[in-house]
Amino acid sequence: MCRPDPGTVARDSLADLTRGMPVECHEVAPGSVACRAGGRDLACAMVASGAATPLGSMRNCPPPPPRAPLVDRDNIPPAWAILSFLGAVNIVAVLAVAFDNYRRRRGFGAIADRLLVMLALIGAGGGVLAAQFALAGRDEERQLSGMVAVILGLQIGAAIGLVLL
Repeated sequence: MCRPDPGTVARDSLADLTRGMPVECHEVAPGSVACRAGGRDLACAMVASGAATPLGSMRNCPPPPPRAPLVDRDNIPPAWAILSFLGAVNIVAVLAVAFDNYRRRRGFGAIADRLLVMLALIGAGGGVLAAQFALAGRDEERQLSGMVAVILGLQIGAAIGLVLL
């Protein structure tokens, strides 16, 4: 595999650093210019991005800003709000499965599977599965229970991952 051209990497990095910002340059010594964009020294920013190597006085660059966390824990809703939402959605899911059973027994036909899958996607997988088994759900489940179980498993895995992050 070919290595990218260093000049192209440096050009693209500089373009990313200055995009949408005015660039201010001033002469610091005869034949030497210092430029800033958005309050950042461009030479130091280029070194921090790995697109340039430090020379002489550039070794005094401030450390790069810390990387933003993957999950901003300040903007997560409180636990009571999340649990209330999940409880309400699961109650709606149980009622939807019960209504589905009622319609099928009366001969009106089943409700669309995509409604139950949509409820599972927004957090009611447990309610859909529990109601299907408790209310002696669909005779021919059409792989709905398996799909809902996979969705529920992915959601549980994602929740555990967020807690451990």
